[in-house]
Amino acid sequence: ADMNVHRIRQVVGPQVPICLDAAQSIGHLPVSVAGLDVDFVVFSGHKAMALPGSGAVWARGLRGPRLRPGGWSGTPNTAGIASLAAALDWLDAAGLGRIERWTVALTALLTDGLDRMDAYEVLGCRTSLAAGSRVQRRRSLVTFRHRGIDSRDLGFILFSRGFMVRTDGHCQAGRDAEEGSVRVSMHVHNTPQEVEELLATLSSLQ
Repeated sequence: ADMNVHRIRQVVGPQVPICLDAAQSIGHLPVSVAGLDVDFVVFSGHKAMALPGSGAVWARGLRGPRLRPGGWSGTPNTAGIASLAAALDWLDAAGLGRIERWTVALTALLTDGLDRMDAYEVLGCRTSLAAGSRVQRRRSLVTFRHRGIDSRDLGFILFSRGFMVRTDGHCQAGRDAEEGSVRVSMHVHNTPQEVEELLATLSSLQ
């Protein structure tokens, strides 16, 4: 879903530091820190197809020197840093606008397919390609649960059939974490055929 960062700033005022977690945005759509009224932007590199363990923190103006020192590693993660630089260069060359349009279309294809199956509940905001649809646009992530199969079991079944998905609480708390869910993440390397194959597999498990 789109987050109105400017509206959040209006609510909290200018003195409250805002840290924006852009992990699910970096690598999927253009992000310009110059146009964001926030103090910090953070993201993990593996979400941008870099090596795990890489990431970045951006601080506006004098915020950086005010950070408490400590936690510096003795040996820099050189491979991770190099992989992050290469990944960001590749994404920039590929065109983040093009990537965004592609992943939104794949996400809508999966969401619409799940909506036609009574056994599944799609969680979160909606994305649809249907004419006249007013649903909120969802990018790249689809989270759902089966009404009769535990999410961990469903994830194991999908993995055994060649689909890489994530299961469980996804760093959440409360009811959603307790019940768990299956999350599908798509990117520019995924295809409509793969989405249709996933939908066919899910349909066979109703």
